[in-house]
Amino acid sequence: MNVTLMGKSAGAASVDLLHLSPHSTKVGPCLDGDLFPEPLDVLRARATAKPFITGVTKEEGLLMMVGRQSTPEGLEETLMDATRDCQEIDAMKCELRGRFIGDTKQDDPAYMRAQAGNYPSAYTTHACEIFYLFKKGAFGDPEINVTEKRVMNIFTSAFTNFAKFGNPNGSDDATSALPVQWDSITEENPALSYVFTSEEPKMCTDLFEGRTAFFIDIRNKYK
Repeated sequence: MNVTLMGKSAGAASVDLLHLSPHSTKVGPCLDGDLFPEPLDVLRARATAKPFITGVTKEEGLLMMVGRQSTPEGLEETLMDATRDCQEIDAMKCELRGRFIGDTKQDDPAYMRAQAGNYPSAYTTHACEIFYLFKKGAFGDPEINVTEKRVMNIFTSAFTNFAKFGNPNGSDDATSALPVQWDSITEENPALSYVFTSEEPKMCTDLFEGRTAFFIDIRNKYK
């Protein structure tokens, strides 16, 4: 029997943790007090391989910083969050500023992206994709026009195909049910991603123009 688990936000993290636990990596969960007997990195290396879909929105992290002002003080608060638990905090802050902010001004989108503040409602942030699965938005219900219907159809097709076949393309990669075939990531290109847009979906080889990879490299350097 095949079982597909889906979760949103913290629910998605719970799905991942069930995949990692030695009690549930092959079967269902067993909450008996020793669900995670080793560090998660160790458990991840030992877990039974499974097909996964995980994703982010265009401005995923902005929701986590609602209310933070577009000021140097607001930016400093964000940098403190980003460098938490690192050994060389000041050095990492300096490199993050240089890589992601540079000489931008407080009203520049790059500055806003770095520390958020009161972002425009047009930005697509954490949980906004819920609308395309259930026609109910986490932050209101946008008008469902022809474009939105097309995106919904593609989005829901990918997820239902994955639940049924373990493959967003459908039962056969050679005849994908999607307008553009969804290719899996590889060890050689872990940044490969399937991007849903108002036009046609597309495969992208450079997730967030490399910003995520740069952040991971910087954090690993100073952790």
